[in-house]
Amino acid sequence: MPPEFFLDRNLGRRVAEELRARGWTVHCIADVFPTGP
Repeated sequence: MPPEFFLDRNLGRRVAEELRARGWTVHCIADVFPTGP
């Protein structure tokens, strides 16, 4: 099973998108813990 990565908000969504485009499994903290009402 390939590794999965959990990214901090400081890296931004673009970094996650680029890593996903390269085949990495990435979870963003913003997806798990959204902000706002």
